[in-house]
Parts: sequence; C-alpha cells; structure tokens
Amino acid sequence: MKLLGLALVALVALSAGRLVAAEYDATLRDPTAQMQLVIDRGALQAGAKSAKMTSLWWDAAAAPSLTHIAKQLDLLLLGKPAPIGDLIARLNLVNLAIHAPTADDPDPRLARFALITRHDRVGRADSASDLAAAISARIERAVAGAVGPFQGSGNGQWFAGAVGAALAFGDAKAIARYAEKGESSATLSSKHPAWMTCDLAPTLELVKVLDADGITYGLDPLLPKWREQTPRLTLIAAPKGDEWIGTIDFAATDVPVHAIDPALGALAVTGRHVRIAAGLEPALVTGLLSNLLSVRTDRELTQLLGMSPGEAAALFTGDVLLMVDASGILPQGALVLAMKPGSDAGPLLSNVANAFQGQKADVPGATSAYLLDTRLGPWGIAVGKGRLVLGNDPDLGQQLLAGTAGDAPIPAGKALVVDIDLPLIAKQWLPLAYQLLSKARLEFGPDPLRNVQFQLPDAMLALHQSVGGQAKASQLLAPPEGMTITRQGATLPWGGLAKDFQAQLQPLIGADDAAKALDARFSLFGETSQTPPEISATVFRAADGFHICEDDRRGRTRALSAQQLTDRLGGMKRLMGPDPAQLVAISVPARPVLDSRWLPDAAVVQRHLPMYHLEATVSPTGIIAQERGITLGVLSCAGGLLYLGLLQQPRMLQYHALAGDGQGPKKPNKGLVDF
Repeated sequence: MKLLGLALVALVALSAGRLVAAEYDATLRDPTAQMQLVIDRGALQAGAKSAKMTSLWWDAAAAPSLTHIAKQLDLLLLGKPAPIGDLIARLNLVNLAIHAPTADDPDPRLARFALITRHDRVGRADSASDLAAAISARIERAVAGAVGPFQGSGNGQWFAGAVGAALAFGDAKAIARYAEKGESSATLSSKHPAWMTCDLAPTLELVKVLDADGITYGLDPLLPKWREQTPRLTLIAAPKGDEWIGTIDFAATDVPVHAIDPALGALAVTGRHVRIAAGLEPALVTGLLSNLLSVRTDRELTQLLGMSPGEAAALFTGDVLLMVDASGILPQGALVLAMKPGSDAGPLLSNVANAFQGQKADVPGATSAYLLDTRLGPWGIAVGKGRLVLGNDPDLGQQLLAGTAGDAPIPAGKALVVDIDLPLIAKQWLPLAYQLLSKARLEFGPDPLRNVQFQLPDAMLALHQSVGGQAKASQLLAPPEGMTITRQGATLPWGGLAKDFQAQLQPLIGADDAAKALDARFSLFGETSQTPPEISATVFRAADGFHICEDDRRGRTRALSAQQLTDRLGGMKRLMGPDPAQLVAISVPARPVLDSRWLPDAAVVQRHLPMYHLEATVSPTGIIAQERGITLGVLSCAGGLLYLGLLQQPRMLQYHALAGDGQGPKKPNKGLVDF
C-alpha cells in the first residue's frame, strides 16, 4: 500500500497543463530501458479540449463530478503533497522508463523504473522540489543526496529529487541510468505528444527460460517464430480535430493473420452499430482457445461441438464478419464465417443443434439449417455457399447466406476492421448502466474505525471479567496485570491492545484526552445469565446513530435508532460505560467513496463520445493498426505493457527461481498467456 501511495502521488491526475520552458529535457529516451512511456500534457492540451472524449474535462456540465473525484482523491492522499487540483494544474509531462527484471533487483515483486515528470510553476516558487520533498517524506530511512542532476532524498533503492521544473521518482539505479544514458527522443516526441515503445525480446527470453522449466505460455500458434525474433511494439496517440487518432505498430514476422477475404468483406452493410471483420489463421484461433479455456471447459466445448475446437476451426479459413444492431432491448445481429473449400460443416451444425434443442429449418440457399432455442431467445444457424451464418437477425442472416453485396464493404487488404457507434450505444445502454450503478458504493483507503472495532470488544470484555463491576474503559490504557478473557468456558491470557492503539483512536476523538474519551464514548453490554458473561455488545454513537462494534466489524452496517438499539440488545445488561443516551458521539473521519457521484450525467457523457474505427494491415514485417475516435487499442496495449513490465515479468523471474531451487513454481493455468 505504501508503494501504491508513492506511485499515486507521483502519477496522480494526468491532466492538461500549460507548457513552459524547462531547464531540463524531461523527454529524454533511455535506450537501456525495455519500455518507455512519454505523455507531453502541454503539447496535448490544445487538441484535447476539442477532441472527444477528453473534451468532457472542459465541459461545465461535468464539473461537479470532476470536483467530487478530486475531493475523494484528496481524502485518499490526506491532502498531501498538495490538493489534487493544484497537482493537475502543474503536471505537464510524464516520462516513465521500465527496465527488464534481473536476479539482483532489490524488490523481486517490482521491476526497476524511473518516473520523470515536468511541472509548471503556477503560483508556486518551485513545485517540482516541493513535490519531491513530499514524496521523500514517505520513503523510509531517506537521506539527502543526488542522483545525476536530481537533488533530493532516498534510501539506496527509492529516490525522489528535482532539478528545475523536472522531478524524478523511482529506483535510484534506473534514475541514474536515465540521467547518464538519456538521449533525444525527437524522432517520436517532436511528432507525437504521447507515445510508448516496448522491446519484447527480454519478455521472450523469460518465456524461453520458463519453457525449459516446464511452464509453457502457448506462444507457438500465436507467434510461430517467437524463439528466433525480437518483436517490438510502438504505440502513438494524439488529438486531431474532434477525435483522437492512434497507431499500434507491432514489428514481428510471420504473424498468423491475413487480409480479409474480399468476398466476405463485400457483405458488410450500414445501419449496424458494431461491425467487426478479421482475417485470422485457423492455427491462431485454435491457439487462443487453448490458452483461454481450462481443461474442463475445453472438454465441455468438445462435447458440445462433437469435435475438438481445433478440428472445428480447421473447417474455416479464419475470415469472420460480425454485425450487430444494438438499438433494441436485445441486440440483434449475425456472424458469418468463411469455410474452406470442400469442408463439411454438417456434422458440426447437427451437434450444435442437439445441444440447443434445435429444429431443422428450410432456409433458401442453405444446405443445412437449424433454429436453436437459447437463453437469449431463438437463434438460427445455417451453412451454404461456403459460409456458416449464426445469429438472431433473420433478415440479415438470409442476406449473408445468399451472398448479397452490402452497401459498406470492408476496405480491401485489411486484416482487422472494427467500427463501433459509441454515441448510439451510450444512448441506449448508459441510462440502464447508471440505474444499475446508482446504489453502488465502495469505500476505499484505510478505515479509521476498523482497528478500534476489532480491539475494543475483547479488551472491554476481558477488563470486565478481570476487574468486575468497577471496570472503566480508560483502564485499558494502563491495564491491570494478568488480565484474562473467557470464551466458551476456556480462560486465556488477554493479549493487550496494539502499541499504536491511541494513535488509531485519536482521529475518532479529536483533541480530547484518550482516557476520558474511552469512558464517555463506549459502553459494554453483556449476557449476565453467564458467569462471567461471554456474549457482549460494544456500543458507540456516531453522527448517523448507534453502532455495535461486533456487528460492524463484519462489514459496516446501517446505524441504529435508539429503539432499534434496545431491540438489538434484548436482555443484555450494561456492564461498563454510560447509558447509550449519554454517549458522546465519536467523529468518524470521511473516507473516499466510489459511487454514482463520480459519473457525469449520461447525456453529458454521450455528447462527448465519438464514433470508433480501427483498421489493421499486415505486412511481412508485422502489423500496423490505425484507430480513430477513442484510442481504445492504444490504451489497452499500454495498460497491458505496464502490467507486464512492472509486475508480470518479475513474477516470471520468480517462477524460474523457484524452479531452480527445486520448489516447483505455482504454474499458471494451461497455456495461460499472462501478458
């Protein structure tokens, strides 16, 4: 949690800032790093204001939700090192370098990284230095020092420092490499304000090592030549006009995808809110299924199909077209698969029909067709003219089966095309999603009541059992020697309160004396039919009513009224503390809450959603995908790479170390591609 807090302080609220001159070039590229991410907020700001959906940030109608989010994050960070709004205003650029894990890394759970940020000097003399000092305060055993040009504090592993408007935080060696080896990134940064590069060769080296240990990641069907090549992934994003554009450049040979069959692509039509077309090699499909399905699921699917997934995939070319109309209560659409010449899908259809109580249907142009009874209503499946069609839109299915040319063909030469009408889907489904989320509530961050709720009940009961009717809760701060607690007839020594109990109690009582606060704020009730009493209820009062520690520690319960408390206590007698009506209320500090207030109005979100389009082209050197609207692909790949670099690769190295020690690592699921 402490590491998460450090990272959150340094990365918080990556939003637009104002570009100013900086004494230090924070866009330098570290050639020794495996991954590097650079986001120049100053360069992005002008375009981001008009490009959907970042334009939402500047919409006055969204301001209440954004302000609420900032307040919740302030609660999480306790307002340190500065209010979120100030950090947002000053953060200008982020540069993150991640290094491949090695056996001598100080923390085997986390890869070495260097985070460089650039800050505007808005209303502050030296915001980067102030922020570095705030981060250093959270580093254990930190001493003043320097790494390269950065002046700050660290403990040999972690370091935070600043030079001019630039701040550095992360692994001290990674920052030192950045400062020493950093070189110009003008080839990317001058043209693209947001980019990320990743050399996947170290990842594949780890996969090779684990493969020798007997742990396979199932890469052969996904990237046939992964043992001989060094793939590289480059991600680029930038606003352009009223939309964002993104590029995913995956450099690798013999990628098992191909250009979509023009005859299949010609069937695509307009008026559908989702269109996905792809050209996938059957071996890739089989490999994906093998990696994603458990052994049990694989067997169940084999039983349903009457053949293995690999045998079923071998019937088709891998060309697929999906079109969906999402305007109704139940989306309607159809999926069409191109079949290999001479393949016979009749047995496959018959087996699927048997699994769904299907009935034979007479469909023009179909050599075999069935009507299926599914949980989503009636679906049809048919094969004819070298195509298999599955769906719940009869008109579209008939059109696809007949091979009728559509009015919006898929562009020729593309291996993947995705079109999504996000505004219409949001109009249809966002209100329903909001209604489902309206009652959702998740408190996060440390609970100031938790430790008190768990410690006080046993402590007060042990005190009463040991001292008797004269016991007072304040005695727990200097308890009598030899206190015991009896539960279910067994008497055991009482373990005592935690050393930091008073520190845990202080936020609940403010500036009051701890002894007086305990006596005035907590009461103990118990079943006096037992001697000593073992069943107890520890009562306290808050602004919303009465609470019982023994109930709340199973999960915060709704406050009780005076009558509800009386009913809950039943025949219990007061053993310690004041009458509930005389209890002084504790002050429960506010906790950050994730709830519907984080969400702007559905109509506001809808007007900032663009149409989404992605198309990918395959070549002998790899795949290049271009997307417009929201950069969903770029963001997904970036998130996956960050997880891979920071967390998953160190875990892979741990698997190997355990195997080398003869302990036998905890192997992932069959063929699971973790990254």
